[in-house]
Amino acid sequence: MIDETVRKEVALEYCRRVNAGNLPLLRLFAVDVRFEDPVGTPPVIGRTALGAHFARVLAGRAEELPGRPIPAQDGLHVAVPIVATMDYVPVGHDLAAAGLVTPPRSPSAGGCASICSPSCGWTTSG
Repeated sequence: MIDETVRKEVALEYCRRVNAGNLPLLRLFAVDVRFEDPVGTPPVIGRTALGAHFARVLAGRAEELPGRPIPAQDGLHVAVPIVATMDYVPVGHDLAAAGLVTPPRSPSAGGCASICSPSCGWTTSG
């Protein structure tokens, strides 16, 4: 079992690697990882699927500002409040379709004209 101090440091290292655009952040996770994004997307299962998820996040130039890690009562996990920002493309259209972010007034304003559809939430009446 990883002690509390190490768990907290691993959580913060994850944020540092995301901010650096560093895919070796996958090394922080077990092969059979279950990654749950608190934004509301379905869990990502396995390191291969997590690599694909992170590639999209990093393509959006994500930046994560972590708060203070808090140990979970189970002695196994750590919770970290994170404020994340990223470009709308490539994942913003998925988040907008789920009602989690406000889409740009037009696809060209958000840079998503080539990949989004009206299901993203944008309108041509802008």
